[in-house]
Amino acid sequence: MDKVLYILVFIGLFSCKSNSIAQEKESDKNEKPKIENPRAAKPKIKMPGLGDPRDNEITHGEFETDNLIEANRIDLVGLFIKFYKDKKICDKAYKNAIEVKLDKVIRSGSGIIKSLSEQQEITLVFMKFHNEDVNVLKQKLVKDQKISFQLRERPCFDSSKSVYEIITFKIKN
Repeated sequence: MDKVLYILVFIGLFSCKSNSIAQEKESDKNEKPKIENPRAAKPKIKMPGLGDPRDNEITHGEFETDNLIEANRIDLVGLFIKFYKDKKICDKAYKNAIEVKLDKVIRSGSGIIKSLSEQQEITLVFMKFHNEDVNVLKQKLVKDQKISFQLRERPCFDSSKSVYEIITFKIKN
């Protein structure tokens, strides 16, 4: 008898619930405002076509690629002071080095540990492949002559100093 009673209660609850849902759906249908032309209500979106001038606004942002520089790189202009032969920096011997007084730091990349400032005197080392260029440079340079450099900063093991290796250089007139 208990089973029959439970089944009747279950059927009664289920039938009441389904009727209330059906009644709600009918009332929603009656309350909706009618739109005469459903296509007119949707805004039209115009996609940029091939060769559209607005397309360049998206693909070519406001970045200036000329100002981008690699990490640990510095571009600067310095005044020549003197040359060094067999200079030891950070417990490493370099065949050629040059001391310069910074005139202007043009740009620097990310990751620079020791920032450079104008009028600072620093020693720059030449990489091994610059040995022939250094001999020509020694003959052409006079004191306080401007040279533009592109450098790579290499921190020493104890991070208290940095070695600035010359990647490229050019004598300015």
